[in-house]
Amino acid sequence: MNEHNTVEKMRRMHMNAMATLYHRSISENLYQDYTLDDFLSLLVDTEWESRENRNIESLIQRAGFKQVAAASDIDYQTQ
Repeated sequence: MNEHNTVEKMRRMHMNAMATLYHRSISENLYQDYTLDDFLSLLVDTEWESRENRNIESLIQRAGFKQVAAASDIDYQTQ
């Protein structure tokens, strides 16, 4: 198994988050106690979340909001 080829193929298929996690797991000996199914699920979930986050960021940018706000900024204390 050539880890470099696998990572390069992932990157060429635009699976960058998956490639990064896979490379880290090999180089740092992470997730050795995971089953194959668990590790594959982790890789896919990582890529999915990365794409969802990029999509949300893109939508926020295109919306052109004038201020940055978050639900955590709301003061719920009554005066």
